[in-house]
Amino acid sequence: MKSFTIVTFPFILFGGFLLTLCDETNVDILNSLLDAKKWTLGVQYTYYNYCNLNKYDLLITDYNEKIVTEYNVDIVLANLSQLISYEYAITVHWLANMLITLNTYFSINYKSACCETQNEFMETLTKCMTKLKELTKKFVSALIYINKLNITVQKPFLTNFISTLLNFNNFKFEPDINNMDSLYEDVIRISIDTFSSTQSLILKYFELTPNISMINSNHDLDLKYQHKSYDTGITEEERKHLKLHSDLILNSVDELIQIKYTNLGFRYNETSEITYCDTKINMDKTIQLFK
Repeated sequence: MKSFTIVTFPFILFGGFLLTLCDETNVDILNSLLDAKKWTLGVQYTYYNYCNLNKYDLLITDYNEKIVTEYNVDIVLANLSQLISYEYAITVHWLANMLITLNTYFSINYKSACCETQNEFMETLTKCMTKLKELTKKFVSALIYINKLNITVQKPFLTNFISTLLNFNNFKFEPDINNMDSLYEDVIRISIDTFSSTQSLILKYFELTPNISMINSNHDLDLKYQHKSYDTGITEEERKHLKLHSDLILNSVDELIQIKYTNLGFRYNETSEITYCDTKINMDKTIQLFK
């Protein structure tokens, strides 16, 4: 497995960039986004063994002099775009596989389930899809925000990854108790498309592969109960297992939005559906959910 360092290989992702003038506001935005106190980098919620990515190669701390100025703003933007792209990609990859597992379980067992259990399945899937779209719409909006900063950069990864997220966001999830077979198939398809596309992009542009054993370990939900009859409803053991899996999805989304969006200073305008950067964010009042 190959690894990369943000500063050492800034052109793996972009293949070069065209320098343009940048105003003072752009410099302020980057200095805010790169404040090390706002970042939480770790191995939770990912199938990737964390690469050789030293955040202090790029992020601004109290102990280094990596302040963004008009003279280095172009290369810093390229590196920041790479860092955020990688963080968002490994997150979406993990969530897509969690959704595949959950929905495969529903698809296998739906027909033999009683009405009460079928309704439980639908309610759980609806909650998860709603929550996941909350994350993906903010992630894609943040990537578009970065992409539109006042610098021209060749960003093939960003272009393709944004397209993948938009395809997921635009998927019309319309629960219908009388047409759940078709809905489950559609959700599996969009989940697999999102998972496969993201994994291919990470391999192509970051030269990294996921931990397959970690991916397979999440499929115990659909495998464990696939031959069970549901004529008498769902068992308490299975209901507990299902709740643990769905709660992991729901709770992780809240954490990931906080850590990888809100803490960085991104804010989402629900009316315009556009992200902006709050450069005045006070990190002393921001909750760090995990180290």
